[in-house]
Amino acid sequence: MDSVDLSHEFARDIAWAMGSPNLIASIPGLPLNGPLRGLEFREQHRLDCREDWSKWVHLESLRRAGKSGWRVGAYFEQVVETSMHLASGWDVLGSNVPVRRERQTLGAFDLILRNPEGEVEHWELAVKFYLGVPGAESMRDWLGPNQRDTLHKKVERMRSHQLPLSRREEGKLALRTLGVEADPRRQGHLKGGLFLPAGKEESCSVPAGGNIMGRWVESLEIEACLDQRKDSMWVKREKPNWLGPSRATERMGRGEVLLATRGMKRPEMWSELRRGTSGCLEEVARWFFVPPSWTERALATRK
Repeated sequence: MDSVDLSHEFARDIAWAMGSPNLIASIPGLPLNGPLRGLEFREQHRLDCREDWSKWVHLESLRRAGKSGWRVGAYFEQVVETSMHLASGWDVLGSNVPVRRERQTLGAFDLILRNPEGEVEHWELAVKFYLGVPGAESMRDWLGPNQRDTLHKKVERMRSHQLPLSRREEGKLALRTLGVEADPRRQGHLKGGLFLPAGKEESCSVPAGGNIMGRWVESLEIEACLDQRKDSMWVKREKPNWLGPSRATERMGRGEVLLATRGMKRPEMWSELRRGTSGCLEEVARWFFVPPSWTERALATRK
């Protein structure tokens, strides 16, 4: 992976998706892939251009015509699948393989792979970003930016439903359609990061091995946050570009950020940039800026 040309966005996202730490280092009862830093890629030129990324974004935009927003999770799945298609010694046997009982769909396998040793692996993929509620005590207190899910729900779904699906008779039948008879090795590929409430970090109990990616603040606190970081520049991360570190050439200063976040209605991810030893701007932190009352609504979920 070290030979990937990281000047291109899709290649940077591949490097992050395959080589970054897990969202949580280890979870009892949930086998997780470690960072796959030893991957070597066939057809190197396909990683050194934006062709695959641009083509996928175009197709996805057509498919979702008339619907608002990009799906970060769908893009992440495409990045991982593309990585494994190009990884030397690995074969993708199937992706998004439906598992059915008669006419009822029970779920789908994200990826079925054959590894370089000839073993079959069943991977479930997810990328998640969770904000810790002030005073967080458990995984239930780490919420998605839109407060529609929690770290606890994601872990339980992957642990109790998604990965065990290949053990069920219906799952085994779906595997046979791919020519797989043996019981596969099951692995979760769970990436992303945890965000602490700025100024209240010590109030949160971080899950053991949790990957702290950054901080979050409500919109009324953004100005004070910027004033404390006068040497920084900022980049708003537009979906689905929430994965690898930003190297954007278009960045904003204090005034531009305040203008861009005025009257914000939904959580936004931002990258904080500073000039490194090479003279280039580099990402030093990731942030979520959230609308007013986000904390109040989050705390209400704990009652």
